Amino acid sequence: MKCGFAQTIITPRPADVFQDGYGFRLHAAEGVRDELYAKVCAIEDGDFRFAIVSLDVCGLSPALDREVRGHIAAIAGLCPDRIAICATHTHAGPACGVLRDLPINGLVWAQIAVLAGRAAKEAFEKAVPGRFAAAFGRDLTHLHNRRFRKPFDPRVRTAVFLDEAGAVRGILASAACHAVVNTSYLLSADFPGYLTREALRRYGVPALFLQGADGDINPYFGGEAFSEENLALLGEEFAACVLDAVPSCSPVEARPARAAVVRGTLPMRDYPDEDTLAGKLAELEARYYACPDSPTDAVPQRILLRELLWTRDALARVRAGERHPTLSVPAMAMTAGGLGFVFSPFELLTLTGQSINAQLASLGIPDAARFVAAYANGTNGYLATASELPSGGYEFESAPQWYGIPFCSDKTEGAYLALTAEAAAALK
Repeated sequence: MKCGFAQTIITPRPADVFQDGYGFRLHAAEGVRDELYAKVCAIEDGDFRFAIVSLDVCGLSPALDREVRGHIAAIAGLCPDRIAICATHTHAGPACGVLRDLPINGLVWAQIAVLAGRAAKEAFEKAVPGRFAAAFGRDLTHLHNRRFRKPFDPRVRTAVFLDEAGAVRGILASAACHAVVNTSYLLSADFPGYLTREALRRYGVPALFLQGADGDINPYFGGEAFSEENLALLGEEFAACVLDAVPSCSPVEARPARAAVVRGTLPMRDYPDEDTLAGKLAELEARYYACPDSPTDAVPQRILLRELLWTRDALARVRAGERHPTLSVPAMAMTAGGLGFVFSPFELLTLTGQSINAQLASLGIPDAARFVAAYANGTNGYLATASELPSGGYEFESAPQWYGIPFCSDKTEGAYLALTAEAAAALK
């Protein structure tokens, strides 16, 4: 097996983009706190070629994912189904379709895609024989379950690719924690950016961050407000957790590289009936049009607008006979050099991430070598964990309106887990 790594800066001009991830930002970015990167891990095993692409962005809409994937595939000479495009989920990158009301700068994204494609091509050109080694780093301490429940996974996975001389050629890392500390109008990779810089300083190699099942996990600083100091605190801790584990990484038993993509349609929650939606829409319109001044100048009006537009769209669909919505998604699984991956197009909560991890365990892959990557190959909002759905909350009741998608039902998670299980089973 061969593997190569490359990275390139993709930071756009601040004035050209809005920032994705926070509903209270109402205008374009004002500056750059730290650079955004595209990073690539290129894998070759005989005729098998696969690229893991990590972008410092919030999470691509399915439509934008297709556009970016097309450019990368063309430049790197890859089959589109042999590319995993992963977002680090920083809430300070360029608008990418997570908050559906933000304008996406198509020219900026075409350039980002070209840069990522060139990095993928470079990574394959740098590919050398070697093997993977993996280990758990120290647990993250500055995080908590924001739904005030016990399940969370503070573990940090580290995998390194070693060439035949034993030198580190690249690093893969995974943890589960929302990258939301930077709330300013400055473009930023948030806490994962510290790993980028420290990996270059210590080892001179790219370090790809694959965001885990962080849908219910936030940074936590003892009740203090987010700040520049807290961003450094979490970022430095995360980088140390990953890089201090590099010397202790143990070789993973190699197995042939394989990948599988299974596409399916998930059942979502039924829309309310026409009369209920029409009544709700009339109420929302009355409230919205009564707002003083320009409704786009204040966060409360923007939140109200999201609900109004979602309700209007739902009503149109119901009148067109679409009372029972569905969501079409891919489930991608891959093994390479003994590592196992599932790339998910959702914001995954902890319990769902644990279920997918168990599917990789059934393949005999060691725990430290299992990577469950969320925000990959498109982003379709939060996947509601069936057992937690009755408790409601932002993730299940408000976020879908920002994403512009139907609400999850109690059958959605199970249907998606059936897809990931099928993809994982195809790797045996």
